[in-house]
Formats: sequence, C-alpha cells, structure tokens
Amino acid sequence: MTLLKAPVNQVLIIRSINGMGEILRNLSIQNIHINDKIIKIKGGFLGPLLIQRLHDNIKVALGKGVAEKIIVEINNEVS
Repeated sequence: MTLLKAPVNQVLIIRSINGMGEILRNLSIQNIHINDKIIKIKGGFLGPLLIQRLHDNIKVALGKGVAEKIIVEINNEVS
C-alpha cells in the first residue's frame, strides 16, 4: 500500500519508492530510505503527512504526491 493510504499510528516499513531523481534525492536528504521503519503520525487529509523516523525519532512532513510514491507494509514483528 502507499504511505498515503497506510493507517495512522502503526509501525510501517518502507518497501519501495516509485520515483526517480528528484524524489529519491530529496528523501535521501531527509534520511528516509528503503527498509526504514516509520510511524505515520498525521494522515494528510488537510495538508502534508507527518511521519516519524524510528531510527532517530525525528518527525518529517511529506506532501501527498511524495507519499503516493512510497510503498509501505505494516510491521508485524513482535518487539
């Protein structure tokens, strides 16, 4: 599923990013990569999505267009 359609407040794993060049570069600058674990904090119905990177607990805002290109899956690991 895309990050845009993913549920809020669940741990997600980034599985792929559908895009090239600018999108990949911008996400890399924000330290967002494939196989990273994130939590979608705010859904983005009005305004950008808000995610939290679990490896450093930094919150990052992403636009809906970028969120549609990020493919995620729900993390079912038991901690």
